[in-house]
This record gives sequence, C-alpha cells and structure tokens, in this order.
Amino acid sequence: MLAVGFEEDVELILEKLPSKRQSMLFSATMPGWVKKLARRYLNDPLTVDLVGDQDEKLAEGIKLYAIPTTSTSKRTILSDLITVYAKGGKTIVFTQTKRDADEVSMALTNSIASEALHGDISQHQRERTLNGFRQGKFTVLVATDVAARGLDIPNVDLIIHYELPNDPETFVHRSGRTGRAGKEGTAILMFTTSQRRTVKSLERDVGCRFEFTSPPQMQEVLESSAEQVVATLMGVQSESIQYFLPAAQRLTDELGTQALAAALAHLSGFSQPPSSHSLISHEQGWVTLQLTRESGYSRGFFSARSVTGFLSDVFPAAADEVGKIYIIADERVQGAVFDLPEEIAKELLNKPLPPGNSISKITKVVL
Repeated sequence: MLAVGFEEDVELILEKLPSKRQSMLFSATMPGWVKKLARRYLNDPLTVDLVGDQDEKLAEGIKLYAIPTTSTSKRTILSDLITVYAKGGKTIVFTQTKRDADEVSMALTNSIASEALHGDISQHQRERTLNGFRQGKFTVLVATDVAARGLDIPNVDLIIHYELPNDPETFVHRSGRTGRAGKEGTAILMFTTSQRRTVKSLERDVGCRFEFTSPPQMQEVLESSAEQVVATLMGVQSESIQYFLPAAQRLTDELGTQALAAALAHLSGFSQPPSSHSLISHEQGWVTLQLTRESGYSRGFFSARSVTGFLSDVFPAAADEVGKIYIIADERVQGAVFDLPEEIAKELLNKPLPPGNSISKITKVVL
C-alpha cells in the first residue's frame, strides 16, 4: 500500500498508534525498494525472508509459454490467448504503464469482459473492480505491477505478461498469481523478435523453461469459444428453457443441427467468418504457406529471390503480393515459408505446380 499511493493515509494511521508497539511489514517479494521502506517505517527491523534475493522460484504446476508477437498484432493475439488458454476462467494481464492498462482493457471489452487496475484508480473503484473480478462478474483484469501488489485473488487460471517484466523477481511475482495451493496454472510471456535474447536470460535467471509456440490458430480459437459457450448453455435453468422450446423446435425442423451450430457461432462472437492470421507477422487477413522441393529436382530455394522467381512462374499475382519469406533452416528440407493475402493464397493452392514441388498451408512455425 505504501507504494500504490496510500502512503499519506498509512502515515496518518501510524501517527495515532502508541509509540511503544511492534510493527510488521509484509511483502510478497523483497526488492530494494521494500527494504528501503522497512528502514524508514520500522526500528531496527529483523528480516524474515522465505525466498531470498537470488533464489526466485516459481511454484510447481505452472505451465510456461513464450509467444512471439509484433507491436501491431499484440492486442489481437491477446484476445485469442485468453480464449484458448483461460477457457472461460480468470485471467490477469500485466502491463507496464497505466495507459497500456486502460487501452488494452478497452480493446478487450469488445469481445471479453475486462477492467483495468492501476494507480490512478480511486480506492472505491479499486475495491469494486476487485470484488467484481473475484465474483466472476468479468473474467479479465488488466493491471500494472504496482497496482497488483498484495492482491489476494484465488483461482486465477492464466497470467499473461503483455510486456516483458523489468526483472526476474517481477516475473516470479506476476506468475505466482496462478498455480496457488497446489493447483495448476498457466503463464504466457508475449515477446517480439528483438526480445528473444531477454527471454532466454529470464529463463537462466529464474531457472525455468518456456515452451516457445506460435499464437493460437483460428481453428483453436473457434473450438475453445464453442466449448465455453456450451458450458454456459449447460448452466441455463430448465424453467427458462421452456419458453424457447417452440422456437427451438421450429428451427430444428427447418435447419437440423445447423440451427444449433448457428446459435453457437453467434454466441461465440463469430457471426461472420473469421479471417486468417499470418504465422510470421501475425497480421489478420494473411496466410502462411510452405513451399518445398523434393531432392533431386534441380536446385533448392536458397534465397527470397529464388522463391519469388518460382512464384512468378506459377502465379504472378502471388509474386507481386508475397509478404515476408523465410528459407527453411533444415538441410534435409529444400523450401521456404512465406505470407500471402488470404484470397491470393487460395488461388495459389489451386494452381498446378512443376513436378517435385508442393505448396501447403501450415498451422505452426518456429522462427
């Protein structure tokens, strides 16, 4: 509380206390600023440290994932991560700044109920927000590190580091909001290509290992959304169902199972077909394809220029619109992965190719 903005109120309380007393200061971690506060407010304090400065450890049962993103795709990917990994449970998203907390929460609200928590929020609103999160009135809390200190929220299923933490102890403190009391939890670190080395350093300092994986593909998002809607439907009271049986029967007679599928799609927020995401840039409306050539058929693909040259011969429009190209770094495979706009990709996949060559849509890539 001393670091969140209540220092004056706490000092006012301390002034009213007896001069002879025992004072105890509790903190989830013991960084330098906590020790400085202890020296200021306590007399000859005795430190009881159950963690230690150099031994930051994660609770067992927390699954760690590292997801590559770009600055322009982070918010879209964030929504998909929550849908797939939280599965309707509680999620805390950590940001570095108050502005990010507000903007991320606002962006999520279009598809997922969420609220922000940071130092500029009044104590009254803070309590309302925390109570609403605990009671399940909304499932996503977007918070800054300072505002989240000291929170006691049970049954948090997912932690997302929207920005890299400043130090290992912050990572441990954030991630420790899930996987409590022997329960399983998940923590996801979002990073850009330029931050990969920092992620590796974090692994070394904390003594953990991330599973590096791609952002969820649309099929995964759709399946998770459907599962959550089904779980919600199972909780509808039978007395309410009776009022809708005539309309349900009529729709079933006319459309069969398509009627239920349409209802699931609408309740999941997918009344319109979702667009694809690139596995390389993570931009909407793009598809990642893999081009391979069998050994023994002329030369392989050793540069982006050789790939665009091949595409130009097969389908010139694809060569004109191709996005990022990566040559496959495996001597056993001659090929490349590349991005194309969704409609161009569909046309390319239907084009005949020279013998020994193949093009296919892929669902995962590790860059």
